[in-house]
Amino acid sequence: MTFAELSRAYLDYSKSKVKVSTLSTYENLLIASPFAKSLATRDVSELTRSTVQLWIDSFDDHTSYIHNFIIVMRSMISWARDRELCALPDEYSKPFKFKRMVRKGGGIEIDDGDYEKIAQYVQDNLKTDRKYLAVFVAMNTGMRIGEVCGLMKDDIEAGKNVIHIRRTLRRNYSPVTKKTEVVIGTPKSKTSMRSIPVAKSVIDACLFNDLKSE
Repeated sequence: MTFAELSRAYLDYSKSKVKVSTLSTYENLLIASPFAKSLATRDVSELTRSTVQLWIDSFDDHTSYIHNFIIVMRSMISWARDRELCALPDEYSKPFKFKRMVRKGGGIEIDDGDYEKIAQYVQDNLKTDRKYLAVFVAMNTGMRIGEVCGLMKDDIEAGKNVIHIRRTLRRNYSPVTKKTEVVIGTPKSKTSMRSIPVAKSVIDACLFNDLKSE
């Protein structure tokens, strides 16, 4: 069985076991990623731990993307082993070694003073441009992007200055269907369902911008 064939079998199994957003992540890692494409025609039985390590070493740098790919790949191999679907490689019990990622350009570190300037700028422009509301809420609560996008009017408890995190919203792309869709679901984990005490300025900003009930 090739890596691509096993991936599709694992994805079919996962459809009824994981969230739509998680399935989309699996599809992107096991089908659409350059790592999956480079292994697509390889027989799974060839993917011993030493072979996989050499394969990892062939990439110029390491990002969390390939690390996540290995995590899902391990899970898939374990699933196939339990079901005796095909000849399988040895266990990946020991951790793999990755090259240290060297960032080229990109992100800029900011100090506390810079952060305060950004926060003040966003707050000053809340009443003139609604797009700053999401940035303002995120900076003052630590909410994830999907949680901010999923916020509704009923989640704002003005009397107690509390925001309740009850859902998350994201746009998923499926390399299988070649389509994207907006998915509203529960937060990342059970502990992500939470209530956050916030400053009155955050409540006022949400109410001023008429956060929609839908």
